Amino acid sequence: MQVWTPRGSHTPALWFAVVISRDSVSGIPSDGRREYSRQPCCRMSVTRADVDSIRVGSNNAFTYFSLGALIAVIFLVAVTHT
Repeated sequence: MQVWTPRGSHTPALWFAVVISRDSVSGIPSDGRREYSRQPCCRMSVTRADVDSIRVGSNNAFTYFSLGALIAVIFLVAVTHT
């Protein structure tokens, strides 16, 4: 999950095992690798008031490839059925 805060830069923090409560958002920082530490000692928390936005997922090459393949299949199906 990507979390943007006003104190952060224009780059979101990458967190996994995110918990959103009534007054805070917490998660374990990730460097983008699945094998990153899952130690509870590493959990970070910010108040919900300090969170600008949250996005599930990320923009990576596989996402764009999958979207392109889906569009190509839809186009081919449309062309063959006309």
